[in-house]
Amino acid sequence: MNNTTILRRICHTFLLAGMIILTACGERVVLPPLPLKTATPAASPTPTAPPPTATSTPSPTPTPTFTPTPDPSVILAAARQHLHNGDYTAAIADYESALAWLDPTDERYPESRFRLGQCAFLSGDYHRAIATLQGFDQDYPQDKYRQPALFVLARSYESLDDWEQAIVTYRAYLISPTLIADQIYERIGDAYTKLQDPAAALVAYQEALNATSSPVQMSRLHEKMATAYLDQHAYDEALAQYEAILEQAQADTYRAQVIYQMGLVHRQAGDNEAAHSRFRQAVESYPKAYAAYLSLVELVQDEVPVDEFQRGLVDYYARAYGPAVEAFYRYIESNPQHTGDAHYFAGLAFLAAGSYELAIHEFDRLIEGHPANERVGQAWLEKARAYATMDDYAQAMYTYRQFADTYPQHTLAAEAIWRAALLAEARREYGDAIATYSTLVDRYPDNTHAAEALFRTGLCHYRRGELDRALTAWQWLIDKYPAADNVLAARFWMGKTLLRQGFITSAQTALQEVIQAQPESYYSFRARDLLSTNSAAPGWPALPGNLLLPPDQDPESQAEFEEWLASWVDQSAEVRITAALPDTVRNDPYLQRGEELLALGLRTEAMSEFDALRKKFEDAPARQYQLALYFRDLGLYAPSIRCAQRLLKLSPADTLEAAPRFLQQLAYPVYFSDLLFGEAAAQGVDPLLLVALARQESLFDDGAVSWAGAIGLMQIIPTTGEWIALKMPWPDYQPNDLYRPYLNVKFGVWYLARALNDFEGNVFAALAGYNGGPGNAVRWLEATEEKDPDLFIEIIDRRESATYIKEIYRQYIIYRRLYAG
Repeated sequence: MNNTTILRRICHTFLLAGMIILTACGERVVLPPLPLKTATPAASPTPTAPPPTATSTPSPTPTPTFTPTPDPSVILAAARQHLHNGDYTAAIADYESALAWLDPTDERYPESRFRLGQCAFLSGDYHRAIATLQGFDQDYPQDKYRQPALFVLARSYESLDDWEQAIVTYRAYLISPTLIADQIYERIGDAYTKLQDPAAALVAYQEALNATSSPVQMSRLHEKMATAYLDQHAYDEALAQYEAILEQAQADTYRAQVIYQMGLVHRQAGDNEAAHSRFRQAVESYPKAYAAYLSLVELVQDEVPVDEFQRGLVDYYARAYGPAVEAFYRYIESNPQHTGDAHYFAGLAFLAAGSYELAIHEFDRLIEGHPANERVGQAWLEKARAYATMDDYAQAMYTYRQFADTYPQHTLAAEAIWRAALLAEARREYGDAIATYSTLVDRYPDNTHAAEALFRTGLCHYRRGELDRALTAWQWLIDKYPAADNVLAARFWMGKTLLRQGFITSAQTALQEVIQAQPESYYSFRARDLLSTNSAAPGWPALPGNLLLPPDQDPESQAEFEEWLASWVDQSAEVRITAALPDTVRNDPYLQRGEELLALGLRTEAMSEFDALRKKFEDAPARQYQLALYFRDLGLYAPSIRCAQRLLKLSPADTLEAAPRFLQQLAYPVYFSDLLFGEAAAQGVDPLLLVALARQESLFDDGAVSWAGAIGLMQIIPTTGEWIALKMPWPDYQPNDLYRPYLNVKFGVWYLARALNDFEGNVFAALAGYNGGPGNAVRWLEATEEKDPDLFIEIIDRRESATYIKEIYRQYIIYRRLYAG
């Protein structure tokens, strides 16, 4: 290691330390990028000096170069920060530097060596991970990182397909006491499976099954054991494993999948009759499951008769619309006395396939030919939807109204009127919309849509410039449905409208009522903005001044909070409230198992244990406080925030602001500030907007995965990540990179900054694009008169996106109050 490299690392670590200190003091600091490694240029040939002569002047004595000794503690702090942020290259460089300066007898040496191997594994350098961690267990047999090092070493062997060494290493792990033997034995079984040794795999899987109590893992193990038995042609034993799954499986989709697999096993065993029986079971019992479609394919290929209606259903749910229609038609032809359901589903198949006129024809055949069928009402609605999709507005409205007028007592009559009104409003046919919403309220005042119909009536009047009529509609809503969810919105819009009309005093009164009703709601915060700006359509609030982040440790604030907590918590079972976990929690199996899993990097499995622990003590305020700090210190920010939120709910504080500031900041913290603030400065984005967005998206959980597949802190969908990497550009992008916080934040901020630029700084529209897609955001913005941000949110036709923007706005205001003076 040359002096230049050492000096660069020293500078880097001191810069990082300075950034941490300044951030704790409330300063916004961006650490400039600094190369951790530089190639040493090849030395130029040095000409040979002439030999000294009697007249030569002696060369001056060279000045010795002073190289300061770096502080390993500072280097390790930087390394941990890089690892926390997912910057494994920088972390590796720092851990290498720390190991170079640490004495091997230093207690920090084993951790540094383990972390170096861990970072090498996480970066995909498995050979380096093995070289680093081999022999760790012999060198440090009593160290707390012994088992984590063995686990990472075993996973490195797995990644290189060295299954024999993986098994040996996993077995070495089991020598010491462990609470996760089920996880280790399952991995040993998987390794034996890769080695095509099903007998040994079965032994390992059975050990795992004996050690686990998780229904999910039990089902997974039964599946793996069934596969191992099949590899040995032990068909009855394989079927027994699937039967064990069916005894506890609840989800239709999973049950269908297991039944289909059982059919395949029977076929392999040569028992076609039993196979067909299982395939029929899947088709008849679970038509919506894709496994039912696979079972249908097997039956059709074997020319086994299948009920044509059921066949059509399975095809329809599998999106095989052409075969579905053919099956329904065969059913209709062969069953003259059919109930009409086949017409309905044939219509749905045509509708999904884009054949709208054929869909309408099938719905009419049901409506006219089978008027007593229970699906007739839904057929009317689908018929109207087909017309609307064809852009035949008049016919769609006529169909909705015809059904509601013909069958006023039908359970779907009010729904038809509601959909007609929404269609009219979306088409900006405000007169039609107002009349139709009014019809709904007059005919069905107790319908679940009635209050919302009045609210949207007011919006339609507002958009037509009929402000007095808008006020009347909203007042009627408040008087007629005082407990409705949208009463607060109606009050807000009344204040906004009065402000627009110039009735300042009346507007202030109305807006103050909103604030007093729910002081920390979205509409309350918007009402404050209207009052403070005296504008009927203020934009996104600006960030005032500098950010003031609290120090990591604030004993005085924490002590005040604990005193407040003690004032209302029942302490009959405890002497006093402290931050430390009591033994009853510390020794809880959920906690101990979670800690071991987390130490191995099995974050998802650990989170499952910790969530169970959190829920176990959900009615104990002191425990929620202690767990909030415990999870925070582990870097598990989402459960920490959930504990703080639960504590607020249990507390006597009526509002967030009424609680001690320490608890407020525990519920609304700022994590990953170095990344968020650094990218905010780089892209020119409000840093608190990014903090609010990260909290809304993931609760600062860098391992979060949504139902739609969005990943990480900023919840980026992998395909969007690929597009961002292409546009930035970012070389060598891999979807798993989104689990690395520094890259996830970089991508998310770049994407939001692009949206802000595209929408000329309109934060509401940019957030709509971030959540609902830029195309939808453009559509919603174009439909908004005068680009009013409040109106923009109300006309968003995706409830998720509207709620998303409101929540980020609400959280932004809270963050601004807590951290921006």
